[in-house]
Amino acid sequence: MNKIPKIGCACEKPDFNYTEFRSSELGIDHTNGRYGEVSI
Repeated sequence: MNKIPKIGCACEKPDFNYTEFRSSELGIDHTNGRYGEVSI
């Protein structure tokens, strides 16, 4: 499992807008041939 660095996000503060976010790619889930892209 990759460790994700904690970064601040506008969505953590009051009066946030759902469009204000950052994402971090984790990689690909190879479980049972799914090959799904995983991001947070």
